[in-house]
Amino acid sequence: MVELLKRNRYDLDRLAHEETDADTLDGVDSVDTDPIPVIYQSGYLTIKGYDAEFCIYRLCFPNMEVEEGFVKYLLPYYAHVSGSKTSFEISRLQSFFADTPYETIAGLKPDRDTELHYQNVLFIVFCQINEKQYAQPFASDGRQVVKIGVNFSS
Repeated sequence: MVELLKRNRYDLDRLAHEETDADTLDGVDSVDTDPIPVIYQSGYLTIKGYDAEFCIYRLCFPNMEVEEGFVKYLLPYYAHVSGSKTSFEISRLQSFFADTPYETIAGLKPDRDTELHYQNVLFIVFCQINEKQYAQPFASDGRQVVKIGVNFSS
């Protein structure tokens, strides 16, 4: 599944608001060109809604536990760190970026690959930060906590 995501240059942030049609969800032929059928058929994504006018399904993770499990599954493939460690530390950010493949840094791959690599690493990092509730101690003493979203565009 990870190789399919990487080969198709899939932006992991799209998983939170993926839209597709019935042919894609049921399609075995699209497995080589689109990771969504594999992710959906594996149970990581479920149908959130349906737009009858355009015959489009909106997909999402069925619950927080599945999303956390998926991110933990991806962690070692994108960051080259053990996914079995029990806690995520912000200091591990260094390893995320230190393990960026040489081909990506040296420009041996298209610029979009470089940008997408960092987008996907940051997606995984932010999911882990949210999952571990690092802001919770600050909110408990009455301080205002502001979560900042990041939108990458080319």
